Amino acid sequence: MRAIRKLAEPQSLAQYRAGVDVSYQGAYDDYPHKADVRVQLVNEQRALCAFCGCRIVADPLKMKIAHWKPRKLNAMDALGQEAYPNLSDQLSYWNMLGCCNGNEGQPPEKQHCDTHQGNLPLSRNPANADHRIEDFV
Repeated sequence: MRAIRKLAEPQSLAQYRAGVDVSYQGAYDDYPHKADVRVQLVNEQRALCAFCGCRIVADPLKMKIAHWKPRKLNAMDALGQEAYPNLSDQLSYWNMLGCCNGNEGQPPEKQHCDTHQGNLPLSRNPANADHRIEDFV
């Protein structure tokens, strides 16, 4: 993992976010222009996975858009339902990272990167300079 300098978010993301209820659980899933985000993430990350550093390309079959703060956590709320505490961040560009597929579909012990992370929160964001990610890697 290495530090990432975020660029301006894609205009299509800003426009979509302005017209949608970000507390709706499917707001990110319904965003129709993820290709714009993939291209921007690949460019700012120099075509490297935010987690392992392998090559990524802006292709939905070959890369994922990871959320540093996952929308859903591996936890239950007070009513015993799945916890979605980070919905306000699901469309925040600062929360998005480009990553490889991380052996998606393989057994958990063979998974890595965002696939391994799943719905677990990360302690550091490589796009946040205050987290000084390169001091820990």
